[in-house]
Amino acid sequence: MRSVVSGGAGAMAWPSEIYLLEQPDVAEIVVADMSEAIVGKRIEQLGGDRRLRGEVIDLMDIKASARLFEGADVVYNAAFKTTCTPATNAALEQG
Repeated sequence: MRSVVSGGAGAMAWPSEIYLLEQPDVAEIVVADMSEAIVGKRIEQLGGDRRLRGEVIDLMDIKASARLFEGADVVYNAAFKTTCTPATNAALEQG
């Protein structure tokens, strides 16, 4: 299973990332946020598990978000509430 956690470097994402790492069927967890530095720090905080991959994304860019969400089984948006509609539209675009 491939999961994308948008807003992945924030406090709301932390519990979901820990949960996903505990699941044996999760092959990839994409930690996506607006800054490469904070994404890298979060991956380091999570122990640098080989299943973690960082991506820089602006969720207000629906086309870029849709490309990131392509092939994901789960998209969890933990970013600011202003991103809910664009993130949902991007996820819907990918089915």
